[in-house]
Amino acid sequence: MNTQIYVGTYAKYNNGDLTGEWLDLSDYSTAEELMEAMQETHEDEEDPEFMIQDMEEHAEALGVEESMSLEDWEQVYEALEALEASHLDIEIVAAYCENMGEAINADTISKAEEAYQGQYDSDEEFAQEFAEELGCMDKKASWPYTCIDWEWAARELMHDYFESNGHYFRNL
Repeated sequence: MNTQIYVGTYAKYNNGDLTGEWLDLSDYSTAEELMEAMQETHEDEEDPEFMIQDMEEHAEALGVEESMSLEDWEQVYEALEALEASHLDIEIVAAYCENMGEAINADTISKAEEAYQGQYDSDEEFAQEFAEELGCMDKKASWPYTCIDWEWAARELMHDYFESNGHYFRNL
């Protein structure tokens, strides 16, 4: 998974200089390696105070912020390790975390894995697939498919589930 951040410094920024460099978190195996790369990027400053000036979409979901300590970066790298071990991709985990108002970490990844139900185009499609998986419907019969109000069935079902970016999760 490639997640890039643009790293400048507060001193340069305050002087109207946006000089920095895009760094890909996956190029570094630890937070310490990333911090060394940041230091090398800004070796023209004696004691640079790093500023994350831009980032790719999922960096924020990983907890990346404008100013971060080594400990903060270690948490990001723990989350990246947990994502690599997960069967879910970052878009799915990010959708779950966005709805829960939490950053991606090992705990939220585990919860997303437990809650994930799949990707569907609508609540009605999810409800119909769910009913079929439970064995409530005979796929070969046209009836009762033509008689079921799937919109109503979906509304009832969604009391126990939620949708985020087309991904469906069970409320835990």
